[in-house]
Amino acid sequence: ARDGDDAGMGLPDGGGFDASKLSRQIVQVSPDISLVLLEAGPELQEAMVESALASDGPLDSAQADPYGTVLWPAAMVVARKLLEVLLTKRKPNGERLSVLELGAGTGLVSLAAAASGHASHVLATDFQLVTLQILQRAISANTL
Repeated sequence: ARDGDDAGMGLPDGGGFDASKLSRQIVQVSPDISLVLLEAGPELQEAMVESALASDGPLDSAQADPYGTVLWPAAMVVARKLLEVLLTKRKPNGERLSVLELGAGTGLVSLAAAASGHASHVLATDFQLVTLQILQRAISANTL
């Protein structure tokens, strides 16, 4: 989605949300890297949970999972460890490592890898379109 274009930034039932309902915070991943992180604010989180509970799909399905839109504490641990690896490890030919984040959620790990400049490529994936659209806004906010 283009910045300012909320079409398609929907809940699992297809409803859209107002991007002003995103929370913005600065996350200090390392002494040298501070990132703008976007996540669903309380009102949006509640709407996503309600939408998941109201869906006809099984509650344990990936489609019913609205929790990729909030920062989990483990993401900070993984981001810091990945930065350590990117600073100290190289491919046998000396090239920088590539990063693939599965289930990126808010994308802190991928954002940190990209911001470090020590990864040759960074690819963030997630099942939920809304999560990826929020992450795209964070990429823009961090000018990555």
